[in-house]
Amino acid sequence: MLQRALPALVAAQAGGETLSIPGTAAPVPATTKLRRCAPEGVAHNAHMMTCGHIPTGPGPGPGARRTGVASRRLEFRMQRRSILNATVAAGAAVLASTTAAAPAAAAAAGRWSPKRPLRVQMVLFDGVAEQDFIGPNEAFTIAGFASSGAVAVSYVSVTGPRTIRAVGGTKIVVENGWSPRDADLLLVPGGGPTGPEEPGVAYEIAKGHLPRSIAAAARDRLVISSVCNGALILAAAGLTRGRPCNTHQTARAQLAQSGAVLKDARVVDDGDLITCAGATSGIDLALHVLDREFGPDFAVMIAGVLEFEARGTVWTARGR
Repeated sequence: MLQRALPALVAAQAGGETLSIPGTAAPVPATTKLRRCAPEGVAHNAHMMTCGHIPTGPGPGPGARRTGVASRRLEFRMQRRSILNATVAAGAAVLASTTAAAPAAAAAAGRWSPKRPLRVQMVLFDGVAEQDFIGPNEAFTIAGFASSGAVAVSYVSVTGPRTIRAVGGTKIVVENGWSPRDADLLLVPGGGPTGPEEPGVAYEIAKGHLPRSIAAAARDRLVISSVCNGALILAAAGLTRGRPCNTHQTARAQLAQSGAVLKDARVVDDGDLITCAGATSGIDLALHVLDREFGPDFAVMIAGVLEFEARGTVWTARGR
């Protein structure tokens, strides 16, 4: 039902009209309009494809000037948040209109709330793989909007607040230092296929500071998770021996050497240790956590907003 509502919502956003969501009694006002941009050449046309801006005509000649870039970026961020909020609100209305929503809402209200959110800390380091943390970050961020703040996401670094350079060159400002006592879920992404002399997973394992910090952080009521070959950092921390887990297909043999019990599943949930396969499976891990903590209807709604179809097997320890 949510999937049917989303295209109509986007169309309404562009026209500024009132939207009636299938399955709901009340119309949802579409208050945000997509801005029409002045044409600015090939580079900005590529930007339009990702941000939803609508060009007004063909690009200018070689001497065209680009003006107001900072203001456009700020406007885009504000538009994106407004559209995202409206999309999530529509999805929540659809969800609330179903009888199956009651158990999910009760589960969410019973444990997590805006006053006591599910606190997700993503552990970043130089050489981290962009997809491994950006995908889960988007899922958890949307969940935060949808739950009015019952999910809180932050980036942390064991070396304190600083700018991280990911393997693809993306620079991420990490504003928080190491504070695992303030987390309910630690997520350790993987890194690029680099050696121990270059920033990445092998480099962090060789230095030892990150694995030791994660090992010291382990405690009751803290779930530690990994995406892709981030599981090798957990192995170096001594957390995978005798535990069911998984990693990227190219690192499975190395993970097995740590004493891990490999499972051929996209997501492996062993209670306070959740791991997954490579790259995009991090989104599946995030959706599984939302299913586990807030109920399946909530997780399905977030997947719908992402327009992501979860796939593969989720292996869960008996009794979970």
